[in-house]
Formats: sequence, structure tokens, C-alpha cells
Amino acid sequence: MQSKSSKSICEKTISLARNVAQSLPRPLRTGLQRILSPQYRAEREDARKLESLRSLPRFVGGQIRLEGREWAYADARSFYYAYRAIYKKECFAVRLTKQQPRILDGGAHVGMASRYWKERMPEAEISAIEADANLVPLLRKNLENLQQPPVEVIHGALWKDTKGVEFFAQGADAGFVVQEGEERHAKTVKVPSVTLEEWVGECSVDLLKLDIEGAELEVLRHGITALSWVDRIFVEYHSRVGKPQELADLLGWLRDAGFRVWIESEFTARQPFVRQPVSHGMDLQLNISGIKEDLL
Repeated sequence: MQSKSSKSICEKTISLARNVAQSLPRPLRTGLQRILSPQYRAEREDARKLESLRSLPRFVGGQIRLEGREWAYADARSFYYAYRAIYKKECFAVRLTKQQPRILDGGAHVGMASRYWKERMPEAEISAIEADANLVPLLRKNLENLQQPPVEVIHGALWKDTKGVEFFAQGADAGFVVQEGEERHAKTVKVPSVTLEEWVGECSVDLLKLDIEGAELEVLRHGITALSWVDRIFVEYHSRVGKPQELADLLGWLRDAGFRVWIESEFTARQPFVRQPVSHGMDLQLNISGIKEDLL
């Protein structure tokens, strides 16, 4: 049992600490209060757990809890970079006035973008397509228990036709459709395919995301008419080594469909006249976002 003298000392110490804190300049006082808060400690712990993913071995699945969310992942490093981009930098932030917008997530990976949108727009109708059969169960798990209507999950690859494709299942976020003339890898499997026109249908799309590792050119080339139904688009453009760069064609299709675009470099040569680095068979990767001119 605490004695009267020790209790008195404790009360005096607390009183002194409060007086010292109150005497600090307001910015310092606010900073001190934040550092001592449970929320700050929780944020620091989440940051520590997120950073720890970078040191884990590649292509080994696992689970993690971040900011109150449970996640299943196939590859720690790709999950780390996706989480930073989507949840920390909010690269897919969008302002929509519709209560029930329609969003199509092409190349959904483990469902991070779809979940980000669903948490912010609970009544959104979202369809997510992923070609890697090993990722689809994780995609479903990460999207379960969200508000109705549920996110539609499709196992398949976006492509120029519905005849099916050969797909290299990399095991993380860089699997790709093996196109004509490309080497067939040991992890290549047959996957059903869906065209953009079939997926979009004749219904308006508030946001279309295409992160399909090099298939975007063929998909858009054969699905240009579908863009008339799309208000906003995100395309990750991939320039593959040894193949013609068709960036001008892609930008032309978006321009002709009525989009105004913004471009951010995801991977590029910093000194292209000195060296041309390659990543996953690509020498350039761009994030292209577009909004129909009449919506601006």
C-alpha cells in the first residue's frame, strides 16, 4: 500500500511535470503530447512492422496487421512498396460525387487498391481481375468482410481476345502475359482471358486501373471503343527491352478518347546516355493517369 509521503511525492512530481509542460512553447508542447499518446506509439509500431518487410526473403507468403487491417501477402517486398504507394502516399486517391461508383481493378494482385477504394467508398461496385492463380485466394481473403456489395473477383488475364493466354506466374506483382516471340518460362501456365470491351460492357466506369505488366498496349489497342465508357483511367506503361516503344500510340489513344493525362516515372534511366538499366525485362515504366476533359 502506498504511504502518504510517497503519494505526496508522486502528486508533486506530476504537478511539476504539468507545470514544465505548460511552460513550453506551444509547438513543443503539442509535439510532446503527441509523442506520449498511445496513437503515436501505435503508429511507430506499424511503421516498424512495415519496414521489417523489406528484410524478409522474397516470394514467401505471410500475414501482417497494419493500422488495424489484417493482410495476407505472397511476397513481402512487393507488398511493402505497394502499401507505401497506396496507403501512405495515396497514389489512387480519387474524388467522386457518385454514391455508388463503378471501379475496375485490372491486375489486382492481392487486392490492395480495391480495398483502399472500398474503405473510402463503401457502396462502390468494384470488379478486380488477377491472372496469377496463386494470388487469387489472397485477393479474396484481403477483400472479405467489406461492406456490401462485395468486390467481384475474377481469375483471368486482360487481353485482346478470349482465347486464353500463356501467363508467367512470377509469384509477386510482376507476372505477365507471354506474348508472341517471347521466351516461355518454366512457371508459364494457361490462363483464361477477358477483353476490355467484355469487362467494361456498355456501362459507365468511373475509374479503370490497368496494371497488367506489358499487356496494356494490346488490351487497349483492341479495346479502344471501351474507353468511351470510362471517365478516369490509370495505366502502368511498360517498355520491354528489345521491343519497339509504343508510348506515343498509347498517349494517342488516350487523347483520342478525350483524356487529359499526367505522367509519373516509376522506373527510368537517370543517366540514359551513360547506362540503360533494366528491371524485370523493362527499361522504362510510367504511371499514366487520365481524366476526361469534360470532367475537369
